[in-house]
Amino acid sequence: MRFKFFYSLMLLALPWSVGWGCTEMAMVTQDGSVINGRSLEFAIPLHSKITLNPRGVHKESKASSNQKGLLWTSNYGYISVDVLDQGLTTDGMNEKGLSVGVLWFPGAQYPTSAPSTPSQAIVLHDLAGWLLGNFATTQEAKIALSKVEIWAETIEKLGLPPVHLAVHDVQGNSCVIEFVKGKMVVQENPNGVVTNFPSLEWHLMNLRNYLTLNPLNAPSRQLNGISLEPPSQGTGLHGIPGDWTSPSRFVKASFLKAFAVPAVNAALGVNLMQHILNTFDIPLGIVRGGNDPSTFELTQWIVIKDLKNRVFYYRTYQDLALRSIDLKKLNFSGPSKSILMQTDSTPIDMTQSFF
Repeated sequence: MRFKFFYSLMLLALPWSVGWGCTEMAMVTQDGSVINGRSLEFAIPLHSKITLNPRGVHKESKASSNQKGLLWTSNYGYISVDVLDQGLTTDGMNEKGLSVGVLWFPGAQYPTSAPSTPSQAIVLHDLAGWLLGNFATTQEAKIALSKVEIWAETIEKLGLPPVHLAVHDVQGNSCVIEFVKGKMVVQENPNGVVTNFPSLEWHLMNLRNYLTLNPLNAPSRQLNGISLEPPSQGTGLHGIPGDWTSPSRFVKASFLKAFAVPAVNAALGVNLMQHILNTFDIPLGIVRGGNDPSTFELTQWIVIKDLKNRVFYYRTYQDLALRSIDLKKLNFSGPSKSILMQTDSTPIDMTQSFF
């Protein structure tokens, strides 16, 4: 139980902040399809939109406010979900089935010194787009990450955002990019689940506190001459955490993923992923700021990605119908990026105005 105690101490040391409370995971179906899903929780309207990013676009990051950084031409087209109308990619999938998700990570510690080689420098808010535009697998991404320098700068409305990234590919490989003690750490993630603070390593250790969880109902037993029967179904999962803290969501997601009957194909995998993500949904008013009770964190949207078939699904807080975008039908040869449009020719605003 020492992991729970450590987390409690760290949580008390952190001031309340407006941040993501995301839950992200990937699973493989019986036919080999990889289904990746995530929710996004935030306490201010993000007004996210889905954007088409074509291949062959020349891009440039920066090494500081006055220095040019890494130059590249995107190899692959991708769709991305932005936030705050600033073109900040917080999730996406490319035409090769690589998925990248950006999640809030209050424990992030970025490098404090300037990049030593400006031509290999990437500012943090360009990282997700660089990965989506250039790589098809997590292995390719990991090799490339070892050759660049990532640094962070403040962003309007978000300050210096503490984040980590989850990367998945069509072969079912997963890794997490975290910034710990001023260094980038890229770690394999066979569990395929990511939440928020603390680090992935801590979350994996914490799973050991829940080894008694079981999908099987507890049997009846005799105790002091009394016959005891289970009070209801689900007794094997008695004690599984149900609150919305990051450690609890990580445990719950890991065991729900492990215990669920594997889906036969991609369509059923998407349905299963939606059911699991629904258990993490935060209704308006359930989670409020400790210093400001009028600050509400809620599930603004979820996305589900069928990496094998290149289909991107999404739903919003106000519209629970799952909608889809087939990347195979998109034109990634266009001259510039564009906001994907609905049939009524209005931009897809994934948060709408519910505040």
